[in-house]
Amino acid sequence: MDFIIESGAAISEHLKGTPVSPRNLVNRNRIISGISKGVIVVETPERGGTIHTVVFADKQKKDLFYIEPIDRTCKQASGILRLEKKEACYRNEIYKISTEVYGIPKNGDIPDGEFVTSKYMDSYGQNNDVIIDTASSHKQGGFQTALFLKKQSKSS
Repeated sequence: MDFIIESGAAISEHLKGTPVSPRNLVNRNRIISGISKGVIVVETPERGGTIHTVVFADKQKKDLFYIEPIDRTCKQASGILRLEKKEACYRNEIYKISTEVYGIPKNGDIPDGEFVTSKYMDSYGQNNDVIIDTASSHKQGGFQTALFLKKQSKSS
């Protein structure tokens, strides 16, 4: 915690050392959606922290995105199936995520923060200017993988 405080920001409604409780985790999810530009759900059962975050994001008029599950019978797909019924959610629209949430243009080089589908991994993975972070690699449930590309900072 001290490292986070020194290097970034720790946002909480609770004092340091407050025990974890279900209610505190729900409060955390409200804060997460509140400070976010949008919520991207990769997998979730029908109940749990991710669904709490989605409910708060909806109330806060945040954009909601989800990745369509390949295995629709998996428990981790049940929350996504619930999201499919919401007209406020975008499905598998990677460019909408990158342009609407992050303000990234569709054409040109991959800028810092653009989401792409996994088929681009080989070509961009060889580029030394880009780090590829996997947003989801849930192979057992068969979920599609979204990749988050960030430009590496060059050291002086």
